[in-house]
Order: sequence, then structure tokens, then C-alpha cells
Amino acid sequence: MDSNITFVPDGWYLDSGRVDPAGTSYYGIIYARYSDGTNASPHVRIRVVALYSDGYSEGLPDSWRTTYFGSPDPFAGPNRHPGDDYDGDGYTNLQEWLLGSNPADPASNLRITSFVTTNIQWQAKGYELYELYSSTNFNNWTRAINPVLPTNSAGSATPLTNGKPKQFFRVGKVP
Repeated sequence: MDSNITFVPDGWYLDSGRVDPAGTSYYGIIYARYSDGTNASPHVRIRVVALYSDGYSEGLPDSWRTTYFGSPDPFAGPNRHPGDDYDGDGYTNLQEWLLGSNPADPASNLRITSFVTTNIQWQAKGYELYELYSSTNFNNWTRAINPVLPTNSAGSATPLTNGKPKQFFRVGKVP
């Protein structure tokens, strides 16, 4: 089963970039639903906020590869495919793109920089959307607060504590 949606609205070019996901702008709207062949979900409305071309059909935008590797061609040098780790930091190039980090800089990844019981901070990218998740056992994760939209390079939130002896947090960037 294919889970990818390809969409290019009339009048727009691929690689048109991204509009602010917190705003009201969008490139188009898609109505979609899931079906297992017997049952179908209700239709959902999806706002298209980013259009990126991928000439090599590997999941990384050509413009992103050109910015960080000098060429959109994944064969132009070593470690330029989505599953490769160009800077050796433990994150694949695809993960780096999804996180908004620099694949040539091992210090640019999403990470928590400060935590006290009343505040959690992380390295962020301004105007990108992040979610904070909580768990007591590392197996079951739930969203701890509403999504956060930092305006600079530091994301910050006040996590909700559950009163249990152990509570763990993780931050995720909304793609």
C-alpha cells in the first residue's frame, strides 16, 4: 500500500518552499480518507504548507541537497542518500531534513538543552512546529501539551507533571 500523496496545485512550481504552518496560508487543500478495503474513515482536510521537488525519488528535496551538499545528485559524493549519515552524528540525512538540522554539522540536531520541573528548553528552528511528549515507562508516549511554535532558536514549554515518581519527556518536530 502506498502512503505517499503527490500534489502540485495549478500555478505553483515544485520547490515553492514552505509557508508558516501556524498561519492561514497554504498551497492547496487535499481531502483524504483511509480505507482497509472494507471500512473507510471519514474524510480529513489536509492543508498543503510545503512543496519540494525530489528528482531522485528518495525522499529528500533537491533544494535541500543542493544547500548542504552542493548538488541535488545523491551520487555526487559519499553519504548523500536519505539513509546515510553525512556528518556522523547518529542521525540519517532524512532525519536531519525532517528535524530541520544541518547534515554537515553534528552539533545542529534537535536536543533538550535545559530542564527543570517548571520548564523544558530545546534547540529549535524558529517558526517550525514542535510537540512535547511524556511517558512514565518509555513504551507509551502521549502528547504532554499543545504544539509549540518557537520564534527563535530556543524552544520552550512548561511540561505538565503527572505526580508519579518518574516522568520522561521527548521533543519532536512536526514535519
